[in-house]
Amino acid sequence: MLTFGAKAEYSIDALYAALEKKVTGAIRSAISNCSHPAQSVLVKAMEEEGFPAECAEKRAILESRAKKVMQILADPSYADLWEVYPFNAGYFMCLKLKGLDADTYRRHLLEKYGVGVIADGKHDIRVAFSAVNEEQLADLYTLLAQAARDLKGSTVSV
Repeated sequence: MLTFGAKAEYSIDALYAALEKKVTGAIRSAISNCSHPAQSVLVKAMEEEGFPAECAEKRAILESRAKKVMQILADPSYADLWEVYPFNAGYFMCLKLKGLDADTYRRHLLEKYGVGVIADGKHDIRVAFSAVNEEQLADLYTLLAQAARDLKGSTVSV
């Protein structure tokens, strides 16, 4: 369910009609583009007896990884490198780099350390921690920090 509350300068009916068209268009474009084979496979998987348990297991893995990342990022030795945006158990988290251009950092990290992140704006990067085993997360953030220190040592702050 979606609820909209807005004021219209001329016609509230016209405003809500426009909002309704936009929302229904977005829903249709998302649902209409699903392929029948993919839908069939998903329905079959959801009918399996172990499906709810498997979902719970995967959720627990993601939650555990998120908690580990939060623990790692609480380390004050990273404070001069980035600011952590709030996140919860999910697939990725974002960092605001301090004094570094996100795209320059992203390229350096990939070229020197073989680690890929997404530059999202001038100073923000997105890290997909869901793709990293929990026991490797500390190493990941050590590499992220080293790449930032590499650039901070050789460039002028942005």
